[in-house]
Amino acid sequence: MFSVHLLAYYFSKLKEDPTKKVDRFLYSMRLNDDQLRDVSARLLQEMQDVLSSQSSAAESIKMLPTHVCSTPDGSGDTREGRALV
Repeated sequence: MFSVHLLAYYFSKLKEDPTKKVDRFLYSMRLNDDQLRDVSARLLQEMQDVLSSQSSAAESIKMLPTHVCSTPDGSGDTREGRALV
């Protein structure tokens, strides 16, 4: 009897609207304001650590500082910017 109910539940989920499936899945991944601030602070600290002159040569992912010389302004036929890496 349990297997009949389990099978009925499974097939009812197959017919569910895909948008509702995504919403139900993403609901558990929501972050509150404090969690977002914590993630932002950790990300900023990691970037600063990796970009600092004291970072280890053995880091697995390198981040190189870049300097943007100009950005496209939409005028003319060129759609390119320049970056000095």
